[in-house]
Amino acid sequence: MEGGTSQGVKSRTSSSAPQWAKKLASRNSQTRIAPATRVSRDSLGGANNKTLKERRSQTPTIVGGNYGKVEGPKSAQRGGSIMGTGTRPATAAVQEDEENSDTTELQKERRQTLNEMIVYVVFVSLFTIIIFLSRNNTMSFEYTQTLRDNLQIGNLFQGSVASIDTFWDYTEDVIVPLFATDALSNDSTFSYYQEGIFVHGNKLMGNISMRQLRVNGQPCRDVPGYDPSRSCFPEFKDSLSEKVFLKGDDSSPKQQSYPSAYVYQNASDLGEVRVAFQGGFSNYPGGGFIITLANEEDAKVKVLSLQAEKWVDMKTRAVFFDMVFYNDNLNMFCAVRLLFEFLPTGSVRPNPQFRTFVLNRYQWSSIRDYVVAILEFILVAFILKYIVEEIVEIAKGGIKPYLKQFWNFVDWTNLIVFGVVIGMRLRTTLEVIGFIADPSLFEAANLQTLGWYFDQEQTLNGVNALICWLKVFKYLKITRRMTQLSRTITKAIIDIAIFACVLLLFVLGYGVFGFMVFGTDNPEYMTMTVSIQTLFRAIFGDFDARAISQNDSLLGPIYLFSWIMIAVALLLNMFIAILTEAYMQVHNEDKERGSEVTIFDDIKKAMKKRYNALLKRNEEQIHAIQELKNRLEYGDEDNDGVLTRDELEKVVKDIDPQLLEGYTVDDLMQEVDMDGDNVLDATELARFRDFLEEKSRGFHEERKKLRT
Repeated sequence: MEGGTSQGVKSRTSSSAPQWAKKLASRNSQTRIAPATRVSRDSLGGANNKTLKERRSQTPTIVGGNYGKVEGPKSAQRGGSIMGTGTRPATAAVQEDEENSDTTELQKERRQTLNEMIVYVVFVSLFTIIIFLSRNNTMSFEYTQTLRDNLQIGNLFQGSVASIDTFWDYTEDVIVPLFATDALSNDSTFSYYQEGIFVHGNKLMGNISMRQLRVNGQPCRDVPGYDPSRSCFPEFKDSLSEKVFLKGDDSSPKQQSYPSAYVYQNASDLGEVRVAFQGGFSNYPGGGFIITLANEEDAKVKVLSLQAEKWVDMKTRAVFFDMVFYNDNLNMFCAVRLLFEFLPTGSVRPNPQFRTFVLNRYQWSSIRDYVVAILEFILVAFILKYIVEEIVEIAKGGIKPYLKQFWNFVDWTNLIVFGVVIGMRLRTTLEVIGFIADPSLFEAANLQTLGWYFDQEQTLNGVNALICWLKVFKYLKITRRMTQLSRTITKAIIDIAIFACVLLLFVLGYGVFGFMVFGTDNPEYMTMTVSIQTLFRAIFGDFDARAISQNDSLLGPIYLFSWIMIAVALLLNMFIAILTEAYMQVHNEDKERGSEVTIFDDIKKAMKKRYNALLKRNEEQIHAIQELKNRLEYGDEDNDGVLTRDELEKVVKDIDPQLLEGYTVDDLMQEVDMDGDNVLDATELARFRDFLEEKSRGFHEERKKLRT
């Protein structure tokens, strides 16, 4: 051992080595283990003498340049002998290869899912941004509220219009004055307001139209005391709609100051949409008997004439007031439709509707317009991309496996709704271009139709936004924990279906009871649908105990208390118990499967790998600085007290410049050589050592930050 060691030292201190290496090797040889403390080969090996190579193969070693990483013998890792000459069993090798292949495939799948999720989140965020940039809900609300206040909508719901007489009073006191000039119109300093009719700065576009729908008389039931030949007038149905204006005795009106008001016009003639308008008690088509009000004087005369001629009578079932306002400050239109439903009971019920929209959405007058247009173009590109992906998936996997996936139906629903919205957008844009080219089209009926399309587009966008955000659950399947909700519902689906049947029985029973007992006095049980809605609201504490007690002081409290006890104490807790049991089963399954490698584990692993690489490089930099400091001590080969450039080059020869932050020999010489003679004297060497010490402190500080 000693001979071999001394021979190794001699070889390391041969004349071919640099002077600093000779001195450094000599110092290291003095610090070697003393002979008295060395262990003999026999004591290491015992009866089984092992060679030094064998012992080193079994001893964990520091891999060159990989500080902090300990590796055992590779032969042991491969399953062979210590020397690495053994071979693995064929079955174990195949099994290990299969496991590695499966792991790689799972990693690829997780990464692909993560990439798809990131792209989809970008898509949803883009769609949401477009929605918010395209709407100004605050000003839209205030604009609508201004018109609601001016039309006294609040008073309408408080019963200000409850009969035919009060209907005409409202027409004279509220509708006709809309044509009168207001304070803004009387201000001569704003000449713009002298050019039309304005309501608080909102210009009335075109005329106000009145449209009436009537029903034909039907034979009445035979009741003692009534003339059997009389006619009755039921609720409105399209099949019972009157197309020829007749009075109660089936005679034509004797007095017709405005004959056009007594002629029925179809929806197509009026430019109305073919979709029936949904009122509170019936659905009404777009046709009817119509008359237009052009200005204040014209409105006064026509309203008084129609009232005198009893244009509205027992046959009347609906009267619409249609008007459109425009606010130039906001560039917003508001299509107003006031529906008054005349019920067979003799009462009148108001049903107003306000549709606020921007007519020309592509004015190119601001950066915002360009941004929205560009984002919409990108959104359409995304939609086309997803359509192509769905088609490719069908082509590759076949239609049957494709239809077995629930999320594929959601995807197509989403894409179809987007397609409908794009079609509506193209239609409305073309119509707006026509409106701009021909200002005479700015009539109430035309703008009402356009407002209907805008309203449907916004509704579909809202539905799409809901679907898009719920579809994020599709990409949360990357971990079992994130799919616990869907898996819990899937596991409990049968129990939930049975529970739903039980709940339906109770809801139908209590709903029918409330409808039959309280429906004539309490509006919350007026219809079967409303009665069921009231029951579900009561589950969450929204109920009027006083009102139901006033309807029936005995049955009311019993009905309400028993429903609360059954729905909350029994049914709701049963539903929670079903979900809890299913969740526990899912949780136990996850527990039995053990830890699962997820995409987040892959990310964590990658981050840890990056961290270890940074830490390793930092330690190598510290080691390189220390090595350079040690070499610098013996770098002066000729012992002249100075360090030439050639001597410095030998010192740093085999040290990677990247470990010194890219400093080369020339950079180091330029950094510390103050007089530029390519020779480092004692002062400059001290400056060099300070420079190295400063770099060492910086690397140590960096290591502290990495480890905290």
